[in-house]
Amino acid sequence: GGTSSIDWNNGNAIMTDYNCASNISFANLRDGGTYTLVVTDTGTTQCSFSTTTTGSDAATVSYRFKPANSSRTSSSYTVYTLMRIGTVVLVSWTSGY
Repeated sequence: GGTSSIDWNNGNAIMTDYNCASNISFANLRDGGTYTLVVTDTGTTQCSFSTTTTGSDAATVSYRFKPANSSRTSSSYTVYTLMRIGTVVLVSWTSGY
């Protein structure tokens, strides 16, 4: 759905049509886990993520993007792959699907 709250207990691959108007927050983003988030909103707003996670392994985390985080491609899907290691979340992403 169009929510800015993602609970990874619902699966390691989640699709949302959220428009990225504010930070996306994560629950149960576990240390050592790998996750895929697909944003289907057709806008171009850059998606950003809350540095506070809740649930299992709750922590303050930092994100490292490759390529650098930027605007999404309009009228397409954007795919984010997140890997959490300690309090660092490595994010690779691509837009234009």
